Amino acid sequence: MTFRIVSIWLAALLAMRTYASLLPRVDRSEQTGLSASELQSLANVLPPTSGTVQAIQFLRSDGFSIDRAAILTEPRGGGWKILVFHLEKNGKFEPEWKSETLGGSFAVSSSNAFQTRTVGTAEQVLQFSGCAAHNCPDVFSVMLYSPSKKAAFTATCIRGKLSYSPNVELPDNRDYKDALDEYVKQRRREQ
Repeated sequence: MTFRIVSIWLAALLAMRTYASLLPRVDRSEQTGLSASELQSLANVLPPTSGTVQAIQFLRSDGFSIDRAAILTEPRGGGWKILVFHLEKNGKFEPEWKSETLGGSFAVSSSNAFQTRTVGTAEQVLQFSGCAAHNCPDVFSVMLYSPSKKAAFTATCIRGKLSYSPNVELPDNRDYKDALDEYVKQRRREQ
């Protein structure tokens, strides 16, 4: 009788361990990619859009585990929009930031211009660039989205004159200004 109780108890313990391994993991510290349920969560949180999804980028604020998804959309009415979602500890994505429709200086672009890059010593940011229709390369813009600041920083060059979004000029945003300047210099060399 005791043997039977111990056997049932061990079988139940093993079944619980097996079942637990099938559940979505809450601790993502050892996971570099996304599970199917996390990807489904991203699809579920997307707002209805009149346009199409053109690209998705995944960001890793710790340099290892994906913790954000950024989506580039092209609305039917024209322009580009960017949506950023944060992956919560429960494995569900939640909205973090969204751009307005990006202005005419971004009009001519593609999913190839939607990238991640490092700013400062280690922050992975999102970068998107484009130029004005019928005015490439004389009129162009570049935008950086910083997950740590939850803010976008832009630079626009119009026939050689460079302007920035107001937040770029704040002293603690120097790394973003440097990254924008680096992009502008590279773009000018390519012309």
